[in-house]
Amino acid sequence: MVASRNRPLLLGLLLVLACAAVFGETGRHGFVRWDDEINVYQNPYLNPVTPAHLAHFWFSAGMGQGADTVYRPVVYTAYALIARVARTAPYTTDSQMATLDARPFHAANLLLHALNVLLVFGLLRRLTQRDWAAGAGALLFAVHPLQVESVAWVTGLTDLLGAFFSLLALGEHVRFRESGRRRHRALAALWFLLALGSNPSAATLPLVALAVDHWLLGRTWREGVRALAWWLPLAGAMILVTRHAEPVTALAVVVPLPARPLIAGDALAVGMAHLVWPVSLALDYGRSPHAVLGGGWAWLTGLVPLALAALVWRSRPWLKAAAAVYVLALLPSLGLIPFRFQAYSTVADRYSYFALLGPALALAGTLAFLPRRLPARPRLALGTACAGGFLMLGLTSALQVTFWQNSFALFGHAVEVNPRSWVSHFDLGSLLADSGHAGEAAGEYRRVLGLRSAYGPAFAAETEQCLATELDRAKELDRGRKPQTASQEDSDHASDHAFWVPRRPGAAVSVAAAARARRAEPESPAGHDALRADGRPAARPAGL
Repeated sequence: MVASRNRPLLLGLLLVLACAAVFGETGRHGFVRWDDEINVYQNPYLNPVTPAHLAHFWFSAGMGQGADTVYRPVVYTAYALIARVARTAPYTTDSQMATLDARPFHAANLLLHALNVLLVFGLLRRLTQRDWAAGAGALLFAVHPLQVESVAWVTGLTDLLGAFFSLLALGEHVRFRESGRRRHRALAALWFLLALGSNPSAATLPLVALAVDHWLLGRTWREGVRALAWWLPLAGAMILVTRHAEPVTALAVVVPLPARPLIAGDALAVGMAHLVWPVSLALDYGRSPHAVLGGGWAWLTGLVPLALAALVWRSRPWLKAAAAVYVLALLPSLGLIPFRFQAYSTVADRYSYFALLGPALALAGTLAFLPRRLPARPRLALGTACAGGFLMLGLTSALQVTFWQNSFALFGHAVEVNPRSWVSHFDLGSLLADSGHAGEAAGEYRRVLGLRSAYGPAFAAETEQCLATELDRAKELDRGRKPQTASQEDSDHASDHAFWVPRRPGAAVSVAAAARARRAEPESPAGHDALRADGRPAARPAGL
């Protein structure tokens, strides 16, 4: 009896230790130049943190960056709280900004991931009434390599916080269905609202709860809709607020309506392939609508999920619920409604973070249905297979974590996995250029130009300008002169932990003008907008 009572505590401790073993290395990582500069260490609303800046997160767009604004007030409030303890150098009159240490941000991500794993464990335990089955499902959620991007990336806080409040809401909803107490219903609505303020993708959470209600709790569809009536107005209100705060801009990708189901099916098929065989993961898979439809495989990959759905429909309720949770959690990122990151790829690892609750549910449900007293030989075989599988997943995730240690490792791995990732080649070229390696930078820009069919002519023209600049610098090096890079001229710092001024195409103002604007008027977003205009293509999303 004592061992049974202490088992959940022991399993919870083991789950936390597994998270620390796999992701603990992130505590020594820095920021990466893949939206971390926009969201955190170049964000003037975090440097310094003031009451006016906090109010801006809630009553205006997230960062005030024109076309790429995002309304995620809970996330930016969390960034502000972390920034208060992450300052490593005082504010100066010259920079108007403080240097931020990346380690507290990474520690917050790891802590949130561990809490999410414990919430998954608690939810599965409540649904299965089996400690070991729930522990196995939670361990899958904890160490799967698809989770690495959200945990190891500072900007991934939006996925972690969105999942945290979504899991709290889902747990309170299950308690309400079991007890009928209105307190649980009110708490579920509150957590759902905070989830929406963290990640707009949480808008599909009522559908996830409805699937759990019907297939796992035995409610009718009508009863489920009635129980979730509080959630739907909240989702609608948040959508309206988000639309008001985020200006509607022209998207870089226009996908015809008839093709969108094929794009969604392809994204699901690729996501499931990464779920089953999580190797060669990277930040850009190049699965843009243009590439998918032009490649001719959309008709094949787009129909795979339909075939699997037909098989699942004839299976047990547990598998139906698990499949529904997985698909519904991914629904906002499948491309049925176009979004800006589709300019690069409809598929990204971070979109699967909360969706992995579905596979965790499938594993826990499968193990829960096994006889309580298996014969010794099958029990040993099953235990060995699970242990070996989790070990391989953990080792693969630990290896994947190393690719997020700095920007060079990140983009170097990205172009190795996907040599046709023009944005990764350009980012790598920018890094090399800012480090004074003009020849290598020119080589990366040439590779970008070799992939010009994947982007527009304006991007190609500006890449050619970057190439010409680096070739001139290479000639200066050959003549024995030391060329100046933009970061040497205008940045106050030169490391991944500091305020690097990005060197991407789309420049509307000079780097020097952007730096002067930032220093002269730090309270205004104008200086930050200038950096944004200089630093990103118009289609690049922030923190998506």
